[in-house]
Amino acid sequence: MVLTVVASVASAYVQLRALDRQLDIAKGTSESLREAARLQQVRFEEGATPESDYRQAQSQFETAAAQVPELERQIVRQENLISALLGANPGPIPRGGTIDQLRFPDVPQGLPSSLLERRPDIRQAEQNLVAANADIGVAKAAYFPQISLTALLGLESAQLSDLFKGGSRTWSYGSGVTQPVFNAGRIRSRVEQARAAQREALYSYQKSIISAFEDFEDALVDRAKFGQTRDEQARNVAALVRFRELAVLRYREGATIYLEVANAEQSLFNAQLQFVTVQSQLFQSYANLYRAMGGGWLDEAEKLSSGSISPVK
Repeated sequence: MVLTVVASVASAYVQLRALDRQLDIAKGTSESLREAARLQQVRFEEGATPESDYRQAQSQFETAAAQVPELERQIVRQENLISALLGANPGPIPRGGTIDQLRFPDVPQGLPSSLLERRPDIRQAEQNLVAANADIGVAKAAYFPQISLTALLGLESAQLSDLFKGGSRTWSYGSGVTQPVFNAGRIRSRVEQARAAQREALYSYQKSIISAFEDFEDALVDRAKFGQTRDEQARNVAALVRFRELAVLRYREGATIYLEVANAEQSLFNAQLQFVTVQSQLFQSYANLYRAMGGGWLDEAEKLSSGSISPVK
């Protein structure tokens, strides 16, 4: 329960800071477009520009301005959500750094799969095995893969990527030995008796192990892919900033119509909002990683980074 609350609060706070940043972008853009619309109105009234340019500028301003109250609404709802998660009355949430200032720990190479054993669902499944008089030591040796979860730069290891893949549902176990994940015969007979309670407890244990590895792999893949998407989106924003500058210059020199400027402004605004969205998704993947690892793994990761513990080979 505590693990879920901590991860949920972290994820919700990241989303709150993303909304704050998007609100800043919407306010800044709408103020800029308000001035552009005013200038276009003056030029139209002076007969220096067609009404279409003025109306285009006015429409752009209204579109950006409409985002402000919508984002403010979402921020209030997000603050109330965080308050509820913390068991507090609805109200404003104190802010720390901006979303651009948020920092998350590095994910080191060689995180051992044994860290997943602290997950509440696995611990509960182990207790169920004990209650059913099954041999937890034998079950763990037979069903829990002992592998390195992460490779260089904190990316998923080849062992994790290959885990549970294919029809054989096997993992590498020990020194070149391959063990089946599911085997209705020889292995199962070692860890359970024929009673239904033991069979149910063992199935639950198997299912919790698969869920743990899948959750961790999903979070790790999200972290890597959202990171790549964020970098691409940052380059897109930079390109659109330059495109807008060139469009404005061309318009002032009479080389293009205002529609090109309007399109450039709208494209940049959308890209800036999308960049913050992807940034939020990236940071939320860390909260999901924390949840998938069962919490409390940061101390072990720090030891691993400093070489204090040995990763699984």
